Amino acid sequence: MQKVDDVATNVAAISEEQAASADEILATSQNMVEQAKTISKNSEDVANNSHELANTSDTLSSHVQQFKI
Repeated sequence: MQKVDDVATNVAAISEEQAASADEILATSQNMVEQAKTISKNSEDVANNSHELANTSDTLSSHVQQFKI
């Protein structure tokens, strides 16, 4: 009977460890999702800033072409 109790105790301990591991995996996954969202937004910002810089460069080039040496 003691062996059955020991096995049951071990199974319960292993189940608790697995639950704790699953919680850690879930938390890590949620963190990864949040980081992916942040990276996506930052990428969009970089793309928008690149377009603005290209437009500013075109405008500057247009203004510089007015000058003759």
